[in-house]
Amino acid sequence: MEVLFCRENLATMGRYALEQLTKKASSQLRLQEVKCIVACSDCATKHIARFNGKLVVAATADELVATILRLAGLSELDSSRPADTELGTCHYEKGN
Repeated sequence: MEVLFCRENLATMGRYALEQLTKKASSQLRLQEVKCIVACSDCATKHIARFNGKLVVAATADELVATILRLAGLSELDSSRPADTELGTCHYEKGN
């Protein structure tokens, strides 16, 4: 299972969600920071990631973490309220 994080979003909204997923589920999830996940309208104002190509958008980092864990079938690792998800196609440039 792959989770992609946008560098610009992490710079704007903070790295908390990525750090929490690394701590809670790095052995079950492939976490990557990439240049862009093509979610420009949400990038500067919401926490975003792509889980297996599906765009996940949340108001808070905790909601993003909870939703990703739920989608991965790992919700027992976090009991936070899930965020809304939108279907999307995964387009990105691999980061260095």
